[in-house]
Amino acid sequence: MSIIKKILKRFKNKIHKKRVVPKLNLINDYAHKEYYNQYYSKNAETTKILKKLSSEYKAKPLDSNLKILSLIAVPGNFTQIYYQQFIAYALALRDCNISHLTCSGSENQCASGRILQPSQSCSDCLKYGQNFLDNVVNNNQIKSYADFNLDTTLTSEFEKIGTLSFEELRKYTYKNIMFGKYIEEALNGYFLNCHLSQNPIVIQKFKEMLIYDLTAYNAFIKYHHQETFDRVIMCGGVGPGYSGILNACKQSNIPCLTWEVWEGNTLNSVVWTKNDIASNFKVFNNKKELDNYSIDHTKQKMCTDYLMERVKGSKNTLSYNNQNTTLENVISSKFGNIFNKPFTLLLTTVPWDANCFRKDHLFKSQYYWILETIKFFKEKPEETLVIRAHPAESHKSVNPYRYTQETILSFLRQHIDVLPENIIFIDSNDDVSTYALFPYTKVALIFATTTIYELIYNNIPVICASKTHHINMGISIDPKNKKEYFNLLDNIDSLKVTDEQKSRSLKYAYKYLFERMIPYSQILNTRCLDDLKTGSNIHLDKICRDIIVANNT
Repeated sequence: MSIIKKILKRFKNKIHKKRVVPKLNLINDYAHKEYYNQYYSKNAETTKILKKLSSEYKAKPLDSNLKILSLIAVPGNFTQIYYQQFIAYALALRDCNISHLTCSGSENQCASGRILQPSQSCSDCLKYGQNFLDNVVNNNQIKSYADFNLDTTLTSEFEKIGTLSFEELRKYTYKNIMFGKYIEEALNGYFLNCHLSQNPIVIQKFKEMLIYDLTAYNAFIKYHHQETFDRVIMCGGVGPGYSGILNACKQSNIPCLTWEVWEGNTLNSVVWTKNDIASNFKVFNNKKELDNYSIDHTKQKMCTDYLMERVKGSKNTLSYNNQNTTLENVISSKFGNIFNKPFTLLLTTVPWDANCFRKDHLFKSQYYWILETIKFFKEKPEETLVIRAHPAESHKSVNPYRYTQETILSFLRQHIDVLPENIIFIDSNDDVSTYALFPYTKVALIFATTTIYELIYNNIPVICASKTHHINMGISIDPKNKKEYFNLLDNIDSLKVTDEQKSRSLKYAYKYLFERMIPYSQILNTRCLDDLKTGSNIHLDKICRDIIVANNT
């Protein structure tokens, strides 16, 4: 039986039936099992609290006030589910009517960390997620994809997708939404985009995730037709189950508020944005707005102190390395004496972030940027290039169940036999602090990293090669094309950090780290409905206010 027929059969069996918990299948999925077991046991108390809130809260009729749809990602981690459910209750206490839409176990594939596993129903997440949802969400407030019949048009689309080539999948469009483009971005978080089209496994996963996104889109359109939602909130906004609905909201002029946990910048924080994937948030709209923004001495000190905490690896920041990694002799013993003379430092971004969110600027992707930069320095033996892979590639605290499937190192091994002597590669799991390299760095090359603020603070010029949120703000040097990029590398010794850049960088860092990032710890520590009411939490008040008025929050 073909994969398409299996999917259609699965839907047929699910439609108009009570959702059931399928038998758990954890073949070759130990890490995923441990992840869910860990969260399920660790957060049992939070589940009890939400169950208590559910029993206390009296749902309003569906025709009352502002209607908000909360997309609950069962395969997402429990912290995300808890957080969004607390937000939903807080909105409900502010006279909003909240409904929920979630997956149902009838889907063929999702982005829950199982992407490389054999195709099967998404039963692993459902076993835990369904138990959670049944406890904390009032039954008359939640719908699943399986609650909406598949029409013949969508069935025929599924069959059509099964016949498409890779190039046709990339260009696949339905209802004027470029589903293929958005799913390719999600796939790029797991596979190197340099050879996507040559991998039959990727093509199969492409089809499965495309069908899943269409399923979610179809359910949303029908649910919206029934209820006419005024707002939609979701986590991330990228990948199957999200991208189609996000773009449907844009088409229908429904404000869609997306959010994402942003631990790499400030611990226990999230960032929200509107009508875009959460990682495409804006801090300032333009350089003029940044120049007109001011911070007093107290805020300047708060920001510089925090940046120094990040350098030292304080417990209040996400730190990847211990203090010993700052010692020159420790670094030199492994990589040779790289401190003989100043070098150019290339800092990579975690591959799944770089591939999904920040492409199509100077280079096709981060991988091409690295390759072409290596090629340039190969012809400059008198110059030294140090490439530092992002430590989060292999750091368990960042994502305990979703390791990068293909790292920068694996990519380089596929494309380069031996690195030139003047190019040094420091891997993600090497016990080296990036900050220990700063005193010998004359210029830093980045794709997208918040280390830019520490670099500028330490008078290190930064050349940015991606379309990240701080380009064109007068902080980094932002070439408009490859020619400009390589011209800058040809004149690298002439680059300096100006006073204006340092001033802008500090203001930008403050706004970004202390205003744009919103703490979530207090929200997750909710114990009763009073903790969610207006005035109980200034951060929660801001989030709810901005959702209600449809602002960037």
